[in-house]
Amino acid sequence: MDLRYLGTSKRSGRKSDLRYNCPACGDTKFHLYVNIDTGVYHCFHCGLKGKAVQDLRYIQAAKPEVVERVAKKQTSDHFVDLSEDSIVQTIALNYWLSRGFTIEEAKKYNIKVGTENLTIAIPVEDSDGKFVFYQERMILPVDDRKYLFPRDAQVSRMLFSWHRAKKMHMIVLVEGVMDAMALGDVGVALFGKQLHDDQLALMNHSDVKKAVLWLDPDARREQIQAVAKLEPWLLVDEVLKTPPGIKDASEFREKLGNEKLVAFVKGFT
Repeated sequence: MDLRYLGTSKRSGRKSDLRYNCPACGDTKFHLYVNIDTGVYHCFHCGLKGKAVQDLRYIQAAKPEVVERVAKKQTSDHFVDLSEDSIVQTIALNYWLSRGFTIEEAKKYNIKVGTENLTIAIPVEDSDGKFVFYQERMILPVDDRKYLFPRDAQVSRMLFSWHRAKKMHMIVLVEGVMDAMALGDVGVALFGKQLHDDQLALMNHSDVKKAVLWLDPDARREQIQAVAKLEPWLLVDEVLKTPPGIKDASEFREKLGNEKLVAFVKGFT
């Protein structure tokens, strides 16, 4: 069995097992165990497991050229359900669960798997809930780039999950879609650090009365600018003070759990 594509190996406590760094989750402490007789594998870091280790070659699809490929027009052929029907889908499902999200939330947000580039495909919808495009979260980032958009995406005119949040009395404005989903129906993503005028206009035609601003710690300048624009709604006029080592809502939930995240947000409302 040729496993050279997995890189350096280490011996485990069993003669039939070798340990590798898992190419699916980026583990560097050799948590991927492979039975060299049967091909069965199991990563004890991300939970990925299967019966044919050769299937792991699929993750080699995540190469630098994916950034250029994904910029082209998206087609439905490249997106499938989040499930265990294939190795690519299993890798994506394990990543989704490792981030603290649930199967029920995947169904709620209609999460898909981008098979061309090995991504979590998150539907972006307009103010009425109509699908516009997929924002793709790369499971294996390329050159520190994590998110991919189609070239014609006009995110400065949109708010992620706005068709849900616009009916709420209070919302939490965050940078990324993973953060917004971690917060549930009150979570709204700006698709970045800056609050644009077109996004503000959407808030002017909604039931929202209060807003909490939760940008990453490195967005101090953008936070000051947003505070001035949000004066009619602003409930908290400074960046939320998260626990040490945690920068945003999705990381908060992943490390500390959903109950603590809910309690944390309620503390500011």
